[in-house]
Amino acid sequence: MKKLSLLSLLVAVLVVCAAPAAQAAVPSGSLIVNGSFEAPVIAGSFQLFSSIPGWQPTGSCGNIEIDRNAFGRSADGNQSIELNTTCVNGVSQVVATTPGASYSLAFAFAARPGTRLRVAGPPGSSRGALD
Repeated sequence: MKKLSLLSLLVAVLVVCAAPAAQAAVPSGSLIVNGSFEAPVIAGSFQLFSSIPGWQPTGSCGNIEIDRNAFGRSADGNQSIELNTTCVNGVSQVVATTPGASYSLAFAFAARPGTRLRVAGPPGSSRGALD
């Protein structure tokens, strides 16, 4: 089972932009809604939701599990999401972008204690997907 803090590598952020004709202004602030999964606030150690502000589930079980220090500390804030809840799951968020603008996407990911993290990608590459 896997734990996610801040943003998931499995997050499918849909970026819609065309090839730039000229350099666009650099956006400021975060375009990601609820990036550290702090809403809604849960009282116990975990809770399942059909959706949360900014995010929709991508797995077949159709839920998002928010954890509150259930498997260690979150990288940012007090809550994180569990990617492998009642099924193999992920989350997605559609983000509006500006053609020609530059964006940076950062996230924190941790394997559940007692499990191993494996990164899949081309040999010798740091790019790929976590599985």
